[in-house]
Amino acid sequence: LNPFHVMAHPFAGYEAMKDEHMGSVWWSLGLLAALFLSRMMTLCYTGFLFNDYRLEEIHLFAEFAQLMAIVLGFVICSWAVGTLMDSEGHFYEMFNATVYALCPYILTQIAAVLLSNIIVLREQAFLTALNAVGGYLTAAGLLIGIIKTHKFTFGKAILFILLVLVGILFLLFLFLMFYSLVGQLGTFLHSLYSELQYRL
Repeated sequence: LNPFHVMAHPFAGYEAMKDEHMGSVWWSLGLLAALFLSRMMTLCYTGFLFNDYRLEEIHLFAEFAQLMAIVLGFVICSWAVGTLMDSEGHFYEMFNATVYALCPYILTQIAAVLLSNIIVLREQAFLTALNAVGGYLTAAGLLIGIIKTHKFTFGKAILFILLVLVGILFLLFLFLMFYSLVGQLGTFLHSLYSELQYRL
């Protein structure tokens, strides 16, 4: 199944991805590339009236790493929480369902970039509404994907999402703690090296 079909028919699409194994990792990888490109378009080509970013401050690798960390962090936490909640979903199914759900967001981001170059500042409400539609459709698709992939009820899917968000916060805490420890270790080694140079 291609993501546009799943976006148009989410219940049947995600059910086919789960029961008939019709999801495609290649489509998912293509959508991740499209997500990165849409992000770059937003940063670089949004109309100057609505663009607060400076081109010289944009770092491609940092933007790419941030997007991939968000997506993969959500998928990994989904897999971990799903294991604890007796989910029927496999890791690659969760990955496909998560990335397929991003299709409306990607399309609305590209449309918002194009629209931002032809409207004036007092019409900014159109951009806000377009971005909101993309966000809501993505959230709805993700919820349906979770229900169909994991074979959860609506209530259990909501609980699952809350636990996944807690898991993401925990991962973020571990990352920040690791980053802090590495920084302190680097400072200690630099001080030790400077002291040895002084002694010698």
